[in-house]
Amino acid sequence: MRLNPLPFITLFLLFNTTLFNLTAQNGEQPNKEAEALWLHIEAQLAQQTSDTAFYFMLPIVRAHCSNDYKCLDQTYYRVMKKLESQFKLRAAIFIVDEMVKIAKKEGDMTAEAKAYRDLYRFHDAIGNKRLGIINLDKALALFEKVGKNGDVAKVKMAKLETSLSYDDKTKVIADMNALLAQTVKDNDTSSTRYIHLRMVLITLDNKNYEDAERHIAALEKIRISNPCNDNEFYVSITALRGRADLLRALNKLNEAVLFYKKGLILCEACNIIPDEIGIYNSLAALEWGRGNAALAKSYLDKVESLGITMKADDYLVVTYALKAQIAEKEGDYKKAFESLKLKYDHDEQFKARSAGFDVQSYYLQLEKDQLETEKVNKSLELSLKNTQLFFASSIAALILMLAAGLLVGYRKQRDGSRKLTMQNTLIQKQAEDLQSLDVAKMRFFANISHELRTPLTLILGNISSVVKRNGLDNKDFTNIKTAQSNAKTLLKLVNEILDLSKLESGKMQLLETTVPFYPFLRRLVSAFESHAERLNIRYQMEYRADQHLRLAVDVDKVTRIVYNLLSNAFKFTSKGGSVKVIVEDKAESIRLTVSDTGRGIHPNDLPHVFNRFYQTQEANAPIDGGTGIGLALCKEFAQVMAGHLSMESTVGSGSQFYFTFPKKEVMGIGKGDNELIELEYTDSNNGQDSLPRTTVLENKETNNTQTNGQTHSLAKTATVLLVEDNAELRAYIADILRGGNLGVLEAENGQTALDMLHHTQPQLIISDIMMPVMDGFQLLETLKASDVWRSIPVVMLTARADIRDKLTALRIGVDDYLIKPFEEDELLARVHNLLNNYQKRQILSPALPESDKADEQTRATSVSQEDTAWLQKQEQLLATELANENFSATDWAAKIHLSERQLQRKLKELTGLSPYQYLIHLRLTEARNLLEDGSFQTVAEVAYQVGFSNPNAFSRNFQKQFGRLPSTYF
Repeated sequence: MRLNPLPFITLFLLFNTTLFNLTAQNGEQPNKEAEALWLHIEAQLAQQTSDTAFYFMLPIVRAHCSNDYKCLDQTYYRVMKKLESQFKLRAAIFIVDEMVKIAKKEGDMTAEAKAYRDLYRFHDAIGNKRLGIINLDKALALFEKVGKNGDVAKVKMAKLETSLSYDDKTKVIADMNALLAQTVKDNDTSSTRYIHLRMVLITLDNKNYEDAERHIAALEKIRISNPCNDNEFYVSITALRGRADLLRALNKLNEAVLFYKKGLILCEACNIIPDEIGIYNSLAALEWGRGNAALAKSYLDKVESLGITMKADDYLVVTYALKAQIAEKEGDYKKAFESLKLKYDHDEQFKARSAGFDVQSYYLQLEKDQLETEKVNKSLELSLKNTQLFFASSIAALILMLAAGLLVGYRKQRDGSRKLTMQNTLIQKQAEDLQSLDVAKMRFFANISHELRTPLTLILGNISSVVKRNGLDNKDFTNIKTAQSNAKTLLKLVNEILDLSKLESGKMQLLETTVPFYPFLRRLVSAFESHAERLNIRYQMEYRADQHLRLAVDVDKVTRIVYNLLSNAFKFTSKGGSVKVIVEDKAESIRLTVSDTGRGIHPNDLPHVFNRFYQTQEANAPIDGGTGIGLALCKEFAQVMAGHLSMESTVGSGSQFYFTFPKKEVMGIGKGDNELIELEYTDSNNGQDSLPRTTVLENKETNNTQTNGQTHSLAKTATVLLVEDNAELRAYIADILRGGNLGVLEAENGQTALDMLHHTQPQLIISDIMMPVMDGFQLLETLKASDVWRSIPVVMLTARADIRDKLTALRIGVDDYLIKPFEEDELLARVHNLLNNYQKRQILSPALPESDKADEQTRATSVSQEDTAWLQKQEQLLATELANENFSATDWAAKIHLSERQLQRKLKELTGLSPYQYLIHLRLTEARNLLEDGSFQTVAEVAYQVGFSNPNAFSRNFQKQFGRLPSTYF
């Protein structure tokens, strides 16, 4: 099997984006307004669900230009060129059809002819030869009519090229040379240059190497000033590729490679992808021909990627043909068969666009129609001569017939226009409906998350309470732990559904952090060791990379992918089998392979393994359950990371999954884990805070409550207003709070809560977000806008896990944010910490005059908007210093131009905390955000990030503040 060594002609004919336009069409540069217009069109194009839904472009351009014909023509032309540069040829055809209409209406035959010529190019490029030739004939007739001799020559050249497929090549090439001689004689440099361009391709394809040399040399003599200008680019690239092809045909391969690479440099500099693809195909064929299989395959992989993106079926035919040849030669018959199948698929797709059309038959039919017309004309002429008496009546009849025809034509055009308008209106409505459906779908995902998280909170919360009481026998304990495990599995499924909605809406973000890669991966893999031992499965890991490698990766996504692949491997591997993890450094990327000796995947299921919600269609396949979400999510996570997830499997022998992602190496050494010095905090009486590296917060009040070993101090019994629309959940949370020695008021929505606040003054408010009548955000905005209620701490307890909701609450001024399901101890710890600070502020408030005693409660809880703004400013300042473990109160006071005592007094009045305690509070809050976001994978890294050098002391402080250890987030 030998490939045609000169595929250049076919490829270049299809993608020469300036096939005729060797002089600028309009001579004007796109202005900023036109560029903005294109950006608007491009954004809407990206949202189209069909490649035929292009009507929306017309109203945009019409609104921009009104009835200004020149503006319409130029703007449509610019849009067409933009579409062409992105290979959106069907959209370009739609625009050019409109250009034909407005040119006809204006009577601008030159513009109409150019539009027909563009239609020829586009229809020919997508394989519709019939429409291409019809439009070429229309262009030729109009150019001849208006006397555009240069354009006539170019169109004639194009017609001669089409005749190469059915006429005698020697005769056609002779006609082309005669046309070239005529343009030289007429001093038509533009047409001469164009014919030289086309003749390079044609002579090389027909092995007329002497003639090819003549045409290439003519192009090489042309002076180029701006190589990326459309006209000059195609002179340069044709000369370079033509010279390379000629040298290759003469077996001067090293010289040919040099010219091909010069062409690649030009294509990359000017961002011309079609020619770049063609050169890579030529290089692949050349290198394979001289035995460099690896290099040839690397070129073909580049062509495959670009060709699939551009839907360039004819390029891919050449690519897959060579891939099949290489695979067959190397003995990889499976790969050869797959490549041949892809070759035929793309060949059929390309041919289907022009199926049933025969150029020779078209022209024979055209000649036959012309003869019939001439015959009718002669008969009519004879009849007129013989019947002079009926001359007047004949003329009248013809006029009447013409009028009738025009009337019928007008009615048909009107009906057609009306029908088209209705169709376009329907298309627009369908597009709007689809967009509305997408919005509704996103809303559904958010709502279903809330609805599922609320019962899960009740299930997991009550189960945890039962487990902690330790009053169960072994059987009941086992049963309740099973229920707890399955409830957590259900929560995991809820989170996966939410991840799908983020991916669907394009809101999934890449959150990269630097990790020591080997320890990170070792931890992930070792999590399955006990599972492997229990199942009696051999389990091993091979790490073929530098063990000191530090990489920037999205920890959460890598973790999810590895866990999913390993879970599936163990799920489908029987006892006595094996699971293996191999990690390889591939220079520019890292590849992680998970292989197993399980039952494998049926060939019919292989193409659909990564499809969302897919389940096997094989009748005899065992029922394994599952949702079909896991692998689909992993595939899309990998794509977000600019990586790739693929697999191979053989029934009965097992499966191999390959996860490849970019190797983003970070040089340098991170903080170690060997710092074990612990510094405890004791508050001095003189207000002088020195800020050691770590802290343990101690509360000095006398009335304490105990929760799971945690001591929570309260100066007096506090009242909490609980705002939650779900009655069962409200009762459950109220029981937790009462068990923490707190008084509880209950409200079913935000409006009821506000009504209650006019008659009672709670020390803290816990509120859901999604509620009827008035939601949590509206309640929070009302509270923080009021001088009376602003200082009451507010905790959002919600199922809304989206980071945007959290940011909204923080922006409004929420004091804490807890996501359902939650741990009872965590809720109580956060509530007690907020209440302690609140009560300190009351105690430290300035004494009131006797006349104001009636208003004491309102005044004691009031913080002005000015004070709130001051606190926000301090938080922004301290946010930049959290990682600085040596930052002190002295440094803080100096930055804001206060004495340390002034800073101490003001902060105590507003927050109840000393500067030191306030900074520790901010550090721990930032640590909790990092843990919730999954930004790090070890407690030590989080501790260092927020200014703690001792992870153990950090963990104790975190547990005191939030009621749970930081390690529980992993």
